[in-house]
Amino acid sequence: MSTKLINWVKSGMAQKCLIAGAKLSLEKGKIAWKYAKVEFKPPTPGEFAEIQQSFTNFSNGFKTQSWKQIEVKEAVAYTMVAAEMVIIFMMGEIIGKGHVIGYQIPGAVQFEHHL
Repeated sequence: MSTKLINWVKSGMAQKCLIAGAKLSLEKGKIAWKYAKVEFKPPTPGEFAEIQQSFTNFSNGFKTQSWKQIEVKEAVAYTMVAAEMVIIFMMGEIIGKGHVIGYQIPGAVQFEHHL
């Protein structure tokens, strides 16, 4: 078993596989960065009217109950966008707090009596 591995490394196939993997990762990274630049950019001043109209349509949809008429595909897309927003918010909270659970507020909790 180990001789096969040694022969594989000596033949240069290991290096070729590593190079191919690196190229693939670079290509995928470029694609991800292309979409991230579009998806995570803040809105421009010209887009605020469109955002306001979207919120108005959203609230009117609840009043008229037109949300019952959307397709499953569209509902899944909206759910995924909402989940993405929640996850990004939670990641920001975790990064801001420095840990996963609770805030460390000096003086808020007295740990001396627990020792």
